[in-house]
Amino acid sequence: MKKLHLSANDRKIAGVCGGLGESTGVHSDIIRAVFLLSILAGGMGIVLYFILWMVLPELDFGTETQNQSIFSNLRRSKSEKMLAGVCGGIAKYLDWDVSIIRLLLIVIVLAGGVGIPVYIILWILIPLESDSE
Repeated sequence: MKKLHLSANDRKIAGVCGGLGESTGVHSDIIRAVFLLSILAGGMGIVLYFILWMVLPELDFGTETQNQSIFSNLRRSKSEKMLAGVCGGIAKYLDWDVSIIRLLLIVIVLAGGVGIPVYIILWILIPLESDSE
């Protein structure tokens, strides 16, 4: 499997499904159908799509160049963490107080429960900061 990325060549909206298809070898229309079903079955697909759009870098196979994602400097925090450092990393990236991010996460969890899966997805997708950061 190739590194996960956004596709510059196979895109309908942002290149998420095309990039997943290029990375996994699964046809991008099948991935689009799965995303559509997950959106219709509860809306979690749109949250996952948005997160992948923001986190994954864009790769253009025509020129073999890789453009950085707008969130390429986003890292989970080693120093400001209670569980996995996701809130601490987001707070550091946005230059906000980590307590605000944690409160927003709690509100999202209480408002519909989608906060927990979003946190887990971010935990998986956002790399941990290195010791030099």
